Amino acid sequence: MSGEKNLAIVILNWNKWQDTLECLTSLTESTYQNFTIILIDNGSTDNSAEKIRAWATGKISVSVGPFPHKAETKPFPIIEYNYSQIKRENGNFLESKGTNNLILIKNDLNVGFARGANIGIRYALKNNFEKVLLLNNDTTVDPDCLKILSEFLDRNKAYDVAVPKICYYAKPEKIVSCGAKLTFTGSRKYFCLNEEENETTKRGIKNITFASGCALLARSNVFKNYGLLTERFFFGEEDYEFSLRMRKNKVKMASVLSAKVYHKVSVSSKTVLGQNKIVSAFIGLLSRYVDMKFYYRNSYWKIWRMVSLGYILPMLKIKYNVSVKKLFRFVRLLLQYSNDHSGVSKDDFFSAKELLGENE
Repeated sequence: MSGEKNLAIVILNWNKWQDTLECLTSLTESTYQNFTIILIDNGSTDNSAEKIRAWATGKISVSVGPFPHKAETKPFPIIEYNYSQIKRENGNFLESKGTNNLILIKNDLNVGFARGANIGIRYALKNNFEKVLLLNNDTTVDPDCLKILSEFLDRNKAYDVAVPKICYYAKPEKIVSCGAKLTFTGSRKYFCLNEEENETTKRGIKNITFASGCALLARSNVFKNYGLLTERFFFGEEDYEFSLRMRKNKVKMASVLSAKVYHKVSVSSKTVLGQNKIVSAFIGLLSRYVDMKFYYRNSYWKIWRMVSLGYILPMLKIKYNVSVKKLFRFVRLLLQYSNDHSGVSKDDFFSAKELLGENE
């Protein structure tokens, strides 16, 4: 085992402390324990910090994973900061040199996924961690997952990023993805989507060009050399842009099929946007269109955008029974915003319902 600061695990929490505690508890049961958790509370208003503190002091026990069992209640060392302290001290604020600490960094506001995660990544880089794992708080981690992923990067120096097989939390026998491939159309082709989680997918690796931010392990040098997550988007798209950057810089990424994470799919997006599929589609498309402006020539980008709309709009009409009036507004706003914007801000994100006339 190399280095006393081998792995930093960066997790964001926003008003979902129950999911976060389950995720944290699954990490404490890992067969690999050379890690420190950097948990950013993104301006929660549901007493998340108090609940996390109670868990860390052994006052709350949690059932873990799609195969629930009551985990042993035991204290977990916790160090708390406000973001203003971290920023003022340039992120170099770690008091304990050991592992198995929980660093809780409290933001006053919800600053979005990428910006929040970057606080944790910067903290990890300033404190000389060798690897950084981005992990969604609505996941639980298989006991051997961290060990498998970390050892894969230790053995395979040609690879700088590794992701696990992601299974549905509610249906653990089904696979969400084993990484994906970026396509020339600006989409992604997921490997093993909805396949059975069986012996045929438990061994080996897949070379990938898209790595989901749900669970993404990278060498720290990746962030030092190629930058942190883009902060042009308040929520979503940051992992797609990260993957585009990795492909551009010829960074090798792999899905390690024997490593496994269970994901409560779409919990975060439903928390922010609710159940409205049209609003989600608008934000997702707007983010992708804005993102691809930075990677495609302008003429190709405009053609690509219109071709994609030709495919997407009939699907929206049929699948969600969208009125022609609303569909017209959807297209007009999407073209206007993607032409004029270089990112999708917090205000854009939360005004999507009003923009699409949801109150009519």
